This record gives sequence, C-alpha cells and structure tokens, in this order.
Amino acid sequence: MTTTLTSLTLQTLYLNLFYYEDTGCEVSQACLNCPLPQCKYDDPARFQRHQRLIKDLKVLTAMRLEKT
Repeated sequence: MTTTLTSLTLQTLYLNLFYYEDTGCEVSQACLNCPLPQCKYDDPARFQRHQRLIKDLKVLTAMRLEKT
C-alpha cells in the first residue's frame, strides 16, 4: 500500500510533532503565510537589496513630486 503525502499533510504533521512559535517578521505576521518566495533570514543580503530598492523608489517619487 502506497501513501502519498501532500504538502499540507506534511505541514500538519510537522506542526503537530514539534512546537513551533510562528512569530513572523515585518514582512508577514506568520512565516507559514509569508508572501516571500524565500525567507528573509535565509538570504539577508537579498532582503536588504529589496529594502534599499523600495527606499530608493520612495525617494525618487518624492523628488518627482517636488518638481511638479
């Protein structure tokens, strides 16, 4: 007899076997519901680049609004 485990089944098994406090971060309140394709803690440099890009875009937007 072959049993197929789905991703949801594995997630449920994991959560039931181990205590895991899902505190999330500033991106998402819960790790299991995070929209990022990779955790910011798994690749901090990538997350920092993303944060800098957002900051730069805000500055550019503010500069453009001042010119008008």
